[in-house]
Amino acid sequence: MALSMLGDTTQTASSDENPVLINPTDEDTEKFIGFDWQESCGILVKAVGLDKEGRGFRTVNELTAINDLNVMSQRAELVRSLQAIACIMISARYNDNQMLVSEYSGKIKIETADDKEFAGFRRAFFRAFGLSEYLSADPH
Repeated sequence: MALSMLGDTTQTASSDENPVLINPTDEDTEKFIGFDWQESCGILVKAVGLDKEGRGFRTVNELTAINDLNVMSQRAELVRSLQAIACIMISARYNDNQMLVSEYSGKIKIETADDKEFAGFRRAFFRAFGLSEYLSADPH
């Protein structure tokens, strides 16, 4: 029997069961967890489970504090800086300003790198603005 712990939450699973907690080093978290932009007014964005098995839902709602108001507030602060980058990139593309497109393409790649805090959230944000082609290591 395998034993794993997360804070005060202890889970046991037999070797033939699938794990519940998503391991970001071994699994693509963006296949399991997304963000609800529609109901959030774009600021206090809630994480939601995406997969049919319910691992994303359980990770979001039972095993982590990803929708804790403090964490959501941290993401809201991040949204402000990401919005500025997205707006400039959209304007640069619209006006066919290749110099700005090149510059902000680099900024989006940096902002969406795997080593950034909230990397999946950052990628989801730029995807929502139609800027997927500029993401760093986009698994989709």
